[in-house]
Amino acid sequence: MPAGAPQENSEPAKVGAPRTVTPEKDELIELGKELLEWAEDTSQELRYHLNQWYTLKHGFTKKEWDCMCDKPEFKAYHDQARVALAARYVDSSIHPSIAQRFLRLYFPDLVKSENDLLKLKSDLTKEENDRLSNTTDLKDVSQALKDSRLEVKRLKAALAKG
Repeated sequence: MPAGAPQENSEPAKVGAPRTVTPEKDELIELGKELLEWAEDTSQELRYHLNQWYTLKHGFTKKEWDCMCDKPEFKAYHDQARVALAARYVDSSIHPSIAQRFLRLYFPDLVKSENDLLKLKSDLTKEENDRLSNTTDLKDVSQALKDSRLEVKRLKAALAKG
């Protein structure tokens, strides 16, 4: 048979991206319960990130995980598991330098608070920059007035001479 010729009994080529299928509602609930139990268990290996559960234990991709987290049947369990893991970041069971990196991940209210503070600082900086910009414009106007006064004096002096 020539190279490249279709073989008998060969399956048709698959076209397009692989389909991502989210588990059914009942399975999502069971997975959610399992996730929460896993996150609350402190007797096993050190658990510091939910991806240990969804990637290593179940082999879910990040995309599949994100789809599961969007489902109301799973979301409540996900939120509870996140809080359970977050407790380890403040009870010193995870090294402080690592815990510091994960605080924003597990504490959404901290994220909001820090983001609000950064926005306030940004707004104040913008306001200050605008004020300085206006001050610069006033300095230019002031200098222009001084220059025009000098010009008026020169013209008066020139007229007086002659």
